[in-house]
Amino acid sequence: MDCSKGIDTNEAIAVQISDESFLKANYEGEYEGNHFSWKNVFLYLAGLFVLVMVILFVKNNWK
Repeated sequence: MDCSKGIDTNEAIAVQISDESFLKANYEGEYEGNHFSWKNVFLYLAGLFVLVMVILFVKNNWK
C-alpha cells in the first residue's frame, strides 16, 4: 500500500504506453526470481558428476 496516496501497489503497477495512457501490468503470482528448485540443483550436480567421471575415464584409459 502506498501510504502517500492510499493506492494498493498491486493496482498501481503499470507501464506507460503514451503521454496520457498506461497499461496495467498483471501480477499473477510469485516472481520467478523468488523460486528456488532443489530438483534443478540436483540435476546440474548429477550432470557435472557424470561429465567429470567421463573425463576421468577417458584420461585414464587413453593409450
